[in-house]
Amino acid sequence: MNEITEAVGKRFTPSGTRWYWPIVFRSLGQSLQGPRLFVGLLMIIIFMAAGSVWDGVSPVKMQQSELQGNIPSDPVSVLLNSIHGNTFQSGISVFDDKDIEQLQNQKDLTIGQFRKALLEKWEARKDKLLLQIPQARDKKERERLTSLLDKYRKNTGYLLNMADRYEPKPVFYYTVTSLRHAGLTVVNGFWTMSPAAAWAGIGEAWGEINILLKKIWSGHKVFSVVFALILVFLWCIGGGAISRMTALDMTRGKSIRASEGLGFTLAKLADLLLGLFLFPLLAVFFGIIIAVIWGVLLRFPGLNVLGGILYVIALLLGLLMVLISVGFLGSFSLMIPAVAVESSDAYDSQQRAYAYLLARPGLLLLYTALALLQGIIAVTLLWLILLWTLNLTAWLASLIGGGEVITMAGGLEQLAEQKPLWMLGGSEHLTGIIIGVWRYLAAGMVGAFIISFYFSSQTIIYLLMRRAVDGEEIEKQVTPEPAG
Repeated sequence: MNEITEAVGKRFTPSGTRWYWPIVFRSLGQSLQGPRLFVGLLMIIIFMAAGSVWDGVSPVKMQQSELQGNIPSDPVSVLLNSIHGNTFQSGISVFDDKDIEQLQNQKDLTIGQFRKALLEKWEARKDKLLLQIPQARDKKERERLTSLLDKYRKNTGYLLNMADRYEPKPVFYYTVTSLRHAGLTVVNGFWTMSPAAAWAGIGEAWGEINILLKKIWSGHKVFSVVFALILVFLWCIGGGAISRMTALDMTRGKSIRASEGLGFTLAKLADLLLGLFLFPLLAVFFGIIIAVIWGVLLRFPGLNVLGGILYVIALLLGLLMVLISVGFLGSFSLMIPAVAVESSDAYDSQQRAYAYLLARPGLLLLYTALALLQGIIAVTLLWLILLWTLNLTAWLASLIGGGEVITMAGGLEQLAEQKPLWMLGGSEHLTGIIIGVWRYLAAGMVGAFIISFYFSSQTIIYLLMRRAVDGEEIEKQVTPEPAG
């Protein structure tokens, strides 16, 4: 163990002390290590890349309004009517009466055709005004033309948002967008610093996610199964690598590369996968026994009496299913760290996770609460740093000029919502895309931190639970290499 680790270990675990809970707060430092953040970011990139490929080859789409169940029978008519509604509010529209009449008379007008016509009118209006503004005779006229351009922009954005609401989207894109919205709902709740608003945000987000998952499963089962499997593999491989790196650092003071952590999890992949599903599969097996045997016994006259007599066995199996399920949910977060720390097989890792939960449930709850509190504070601070970084950089880059393309680089709303690319043309369009990629990579680092923090904190909690139950100090715990 290196000198720094020894000093930190003595600081938090002096001889004879019972106060081990401060070690949980080392999760932050562990999760900010470069290799762990890299693995977290790699997990996000792979998942998003798989989704993009799926959307590119799959013809199946969903509608944004599908979750609310208010899809109009004729969305194009709703869009045409919204032109008048928005014109009444803003006093202006990119479409004149002749344009609207042509759209209404166009047979089988689609949302895509409406969008194309809208963007063509916007480009025409914008180009004309951008030529007129520099040639204006005085400041007042320039301000009037600039204000007119801004109104056209807002009107176009309003109509595009309406079209976007009813236009079918690829399933993965729609799923990620909906989950992002749910996440921002929670963030907005905490942003107010009001417990009631935070709780309401969590409730609203949970409701959205619940409806989303039901809709996806009911209408897109192949997608659900494929991406559930991708998520499980990423969870085991990436999460196992982060847990392994944290375990070695905490117990030996040894830092390993991301490639070494990933190599460990690939070697232990079968145990990681089976470790997650061994006991749930056992619960499913008991359920099948109840369904088949008692389903037959209770169905036929004569046999149903025997089924009634033996029903106590079904109740015992049902009790085992409940206990296994509750234990699985309570110890789920310890499954991956158990394999990463012990380099053990699936059965041993699940047995240890269950044993630590049953032996000291209150202590496990305390450690989890401390880690959750630290995580919430850390993510909030990182979110603020990200916002300030994006907006300060965008502001400095726009001081001399920057053009409209700089609107892609930042903003003061939440995660600096970028301006739509339809506002940009020519090389600015490509530049906007490039800046947008950098922005999303920056945002992805926050996601990478969340992943790294989760697995790092759960690994530390596992080590603490092992010390509490087995009586072995963290610095003396052994994490052997996988056999072979």
